[in-house]
Amino acid sequence: TFELSCPLLQYMGLQAAIEGLAHRLTGISGLMIHIKGSLPKAALPHPVAQVLFRVVRELLMNVLKHARAYDVWVVMSGNDSEIQFLIVDNGVGMPGRQRRQFGPDGGYGLVSAEAQMRAMNGRLVFSSPDIGKNGGTRVELSVPIAPNLLPVDGG
Repeated sequence: TFELSCPLLQYMGLQAAIEGLAHRLTGISGLMIHIKGSLPKAALPHPVAQVLFRVVRELLMNVLKHARAYDVWVVMSGNDSEIQFLIVDNGVGMPGRQRRQFGPDGGYGLVSAEAQMRAMNGRLVFSSPDIGKNGGTRVELSVPIAPNLLPVDGG
């Protein structure tokens, strides 16, 4: 519950919340989560920050649960109009067909993450070799933050 509604996000911002999450997950799992880059200092709308935090958390949890990786890199960047993340692990990879399955055995976290990104006019792009080639998984996400690019809340 703490991670899903992270107080750091509200008080310190998205970058601090992701750094805190990475530190905590590294401490409990042994997976080395390397944070690189930085986000712009401009205020990010809180709903956008919440979704980005949840999506990054979901991606990191999937690395922990499924990738058999020992390193994952989270690269943050952005400007006044867009925030970008690149998440790369050195695990076993993830074929696209498994990512799209959901239900009792497959879960629905990534499907939900994709839907949340689309709802904010964002992108979530996976690339990975077939399982067993140890090529890892690469996920790129970006979301516009300029006010005229964000969807209007229908309230």
